[in-house]
Amino acid sequence: ALDLIKARAEELAGHGLVLSFSDWRDWLNREFERAMFRDERMVSPVVITHLAAARLRQFDFAVVVGADREHLAPASSTAIFANEAVRRELGLAGKAAARERLREDLILLISGARRLLFTRQAHRGDEVNLPSPELEVLDMLHELAYGKRLAITPQADVVRGDRGDVRPLPRPAPRLPLAAVPTRLSASAYGSLVACPYQYFARHVLRLIEPDEVSEALAKQDYGEAVHDILHRFHRDHPRLMQHDDATLAARLMALTDEAFAAACDDNFLEHGWRLRFASRIPAYVAWAKEREKTGWLWAEGETPRSRPLALNDGAALELHGRIDRIDRSGERVALLDYKTQSPESLRAKIKAPHEEVQLAFYSLLEGGAVEEAAYVMLDDDKVGTAPIPDVAAWAARHDERIVTLFSDLRQGAALPAHGLPAVCEYCDVGGVCRRPHHAEDTA
Repeated sequence: ALDLIKARAEELAGHGLVLSFSDWRDWLNREFERAMFRDERMVSPVVITHLAAARLRQFDFAVVVGADREHLAPASSTAIFANEAVRRELGLAGKAAARERLREDLILLISGARRLLFTRQAHRGDEVNLPSPELEVLDMLHELAYGKRLAITPQADVVRGDRGDVRPLPRPAPRLPLAAVPTRLSASAYGSLVACPYQYFARHVLRLIEPDEVSEALAKQDYGEAVHDILHRFHRDHPRLMQHDDATLAARLMALTDEAFAAACDDNFLEHGWRLRFASRIPAYVAWAKEREKTGWLWAEGETPRSRPLALNDGAALELHGRIDRIDRSGERVALLDYKTQSPESLRAKIKAPHEEVQLAFYSLLEGGAVEEAAYVMLDDDKVGTAPIPDVAAWAARHDERIVTLFSDLRQGAALPAHGLPAVCEYCDVGGVCRRPHHAEDTA
């Protein structure tokens, strides 16, 4: 990797192009993806390579892994402005040339290897994973010429295998030494602890948090962050909306939207879809915000950091910390709002499961005092509205008690078992550590 960076630095010496860190990181990621890393000091008779690089090479034994329809297939690249017909008319290489190249690679590999084995995963989920069409043609030809097929049907006892003394993994349930019990808790960490204690252990105790992926396209999370920034700047500049007409407010929101998505749209035309998605909701948001102001709720703060110590049963302290999207006030009354770009149906479902949905309750604990309202602002519909939690004080008190109990128990050696629901496990980024499908309780 260092040699690659050094070579690229020498090649680019003298160029005056200036990139942002994000653009530079995208470029470097692509360079790493294209590079072939090999330690030349290692001498081995085993060679791992791709099919095209095996041309004109001799092998005593070759194994082609992943010989199914998806992986052992002609290289394809979908062009936006030149489809297959246009490419043929212009004399450019297309699908037929790619298929011919694949067959040539296979012919050269077969003729250059004394023995050859093609393997593939038999099933993908509940469906049969079919072999590459090129291998099916070769198998059919061999059967017509020699009276037997090339494909090997695994014996039943090989498929089943002999389990012997092999036993399923026990469900992990680590216990923390006192010094390893965290002393700070955020809303996301608390949500992880509630969803699956083992997930919390891996993410926030072992700190095995998956790093951000380098992506050239905006994701739903990026869109949500942009919307948060737009609305924070809008209300900071216009804390009292009734002083302005709807057209002025909508124009300001549109200008902030254009500014927030400008860089992404310059890099990728398709990102205009995200910009237009929020732009279409601007009139509804202005109407909702003005109506809310009429009821007496006035914007007070946004993106506000808060922290609060919480006394545990053994006298130790746990610090709650976080950042509240929006705080409204009406006299001495306080309302906490959290902007959400999820569907209204999913947000209303969260409110119906107060023990699992912890974010608003956590923010209420952080704010303390007389929090009269805690609600999600639903921004993913033509009509903007709120999904408030019922009885904020009682809900926050229950979570206060639960946090104290959980961390007091952790300090006494309570376990952190892996017991997430399938919906939690489906998107969990520490599944490779937990390995739920191999747990004894989940194995027939």
